[in-house]
Amino acid sequence: MTMLGRRSVMALLAWLALLGCRIEGADLGPERPECRMGTVGRQACGYFCLVGSDGMAVCSSSPSGACGYDPLGRAVCEPMAGGPSPECRHGSDGMATCGFNCRLGSGGSWFCATRPDGRCAMNSDGTWTCP
Repeated sequence: MTMLGRRSVMALLAWLALLGCRIEGADLGPERPECRMGTVGRQACGYFCLVGSDGMAVCSSSPSGACGYDPLGRAVCEPMAGGPSPECRHGSDGMATCGFNCRLGSGGSWFCATRPDGRCAMNSDGTWTCP
């Protein structure tokens, strides 16, 4: 993480702490995005996903972001960087894969990059290799 990125995360953590938020996953980002289903039946995909007291699932759109709970127990996230949100795809093999720039392999499996700028390359066996 760059020094500017670390300063931005620290500023966000201070802001969330002032609001009385409990912080989750703010130090090291997860390697891959995930999806979380809220109790209200709405799914969110991204990083540091949480479900709040209102049943809403939320996720940061960036691995440099942070999520926490506000004083009322609602989940809130700050992405810290613009860009696309990760997507989740369900293959015919029954597996869900989340990430960016997803590609469908010949066997019915999805392959996704872990970064918004990651590009997948097709292998000779019909699978994809993604960063």
